[in-house]
Amino acid sequence: MTRGVRKGLSKEVILKAAFKIVESGGVETLSMRRLGSELGVAAMAIYNHFPDREQLLDAMAESALAEITPDEQKGNWKKQVTNVARSVANLSIEKPAVFALCMSRPTKPKAAVVLMSKVLEALRQGGLSDKEALACYHSVLILLHGFPFWQAGLTKYCAASPDSIATADLSEQEKRDWKLLHTVDPAKQFEASLALLLDGY
Repeated sequence: MTRGVRKGLSKEVILKAAFKIVESGGVETLSMRRLGSELGVAAMAIYNHFPDREQLLDAMAESALAEITPDEQKGNWKKQVTNVARSVANLSIEKPAVFALCMSRPTKPKAAVVLMSKVLEALRQGGLSDKEALACYHSVLILLHGFPFWQAGLTKYCAASPDSIATADLSEQEKRDWKLLHTVDPAKQFEASLALLLDGY
């Protein structure tokens, strides 16, 4: 069988290999040439399925977000919003490079619009006006965008023992506050932050 026409090459196979590359090294490491090497085909074979790298990235974002299927919570608008937001946040925890890809595409994936509509509909069910729902939605979006950066910082600064600054020139209250920082559970904190946000509406 000649290189470039491998039997079984499909969009699904290409996407799986592309995700593997992105998850291991970030989106900047993904090129058609490297993807072809990963699949054992010439890069031109990939162009038969995706005309260019940008369309491949769009397809990856669509595929990743389409897999997010939050549980429905009929009649409880806050739980509906929480389930969608938690599902998206889980992607940022489990596959941060894929999450970054999904959140940065200039062409909005259809699956992202579907999730957005679910959140807005839940907010309307909660009695919010369109203006209030939009403000709340963007507040949730800010939380989702900032969560990975906060979590990375928390991991970095809490890597050392909470007693590592015991001899520093700090007040006793400041030392206690530093130790408290080490007790935070990122997943629980996300939901607590989201609950505080939603309780304000």
